[in-house]
Amino acid sequence: MKTLNTILCGLGLFLTPALQAQDDWTLQSPATKPSARVFHKMASLGGDQVLLFGGHDGSNDDETWVYDLSDNIWTLKSPATKPSARHFHAMASSAATKCCYLAGTTVLMTMRPGSMT
Repeated sequence: MKTLNTILCGLGLFLTPALQAQDDWTLQSPATKPSARVFHKMASLGGDQVLLFGGHDGSNDDETWVYDLSDNIWTLKSPATKPSARHFHAMASSAATKCCYLAGTTVLMTMRPGSMT
């Protein structure tokens, strides 16, 4: 399948470019990148850019990052207005409105051994 698939992990960004002739994964290792985190969300900004917001890296994050797939560059943004720090949220984008939408909040849960059956 020749679609753009991305997954953020602690080692870097792996991607399969839509225009690449083969269906291979390529390790990208940009010099600047977000901290390794879980429960973050990403959405397309259109073109070759994706937006990352939030997540958890030991504490909740309120960082806004943009990744440029062509240039292999992460940029930390500092918007004057932004959502509060969170994880377990949802994010989607709309080509029609050229907007990203974020919904949801942080849910703090305590899991104890044996509490799940």
